[in-house]
Amino acid sequence: PAIVGAVLLVKDDFGGSASEFAFFEGAMAVGMLLGAVLVARHAKPAQMGRWLFFGMIADGLTYIPFFWVPGYKPALALIVAHGIFIPCIVVARTSLVQQHVAPRHRGRVFALVNLTVLGVTSISALLCGALASTVGARGLFLGAGILGAVSGLIGIPWMGARLREVGRRAAA
Repeated sequence: PAIVGAVLLVKDDFGGSASEFAFFEGAMAVGMLLGAVLVARHAKPAQMGRWLFFGMIADGLTYIPFFWVPGYKPALALIVAHGIFIPCIVVARTSLVQQHVAPRHRGRVFALVNLTVLGVTSISALLCGALASTVGARGLFLGAGILGAVSGLIGIPWMGARLREVGRRAAA
């Protein structure tokens, strides 16, 4: 939805222009900057696992209201709120790699992470484009929001213990 859904939502659902789409994307960037400040001020190295799952859940939950958003201006507020939680994921993921990957391997791991993110984003855009003709932009946001939040919830018990141990070692 970040790529395909946003364009369709602004253009088709709200009748917006390219300029309004640019402001929509800019509003998300404002949220991301606010989120980066939040993470920088409050996240501790030992808490990165918690921040990662919190970010995943909040990222998903902030997509869900787009299914019901009544217009462009409320959507701007929602996308700012959504953007706040993106740095929780990105900063936590980066910090976890820095904490737990040997310095000589970090370049390779970061390259793998970047390749994976770009590759999955491409596949996601393809699938969202195909799915949008059936469920529309709002349906994309709803589905991705639910799946994103559930992924974070599933990750807590599955990876939570390992990341708590990682946090303890980082704090020591």
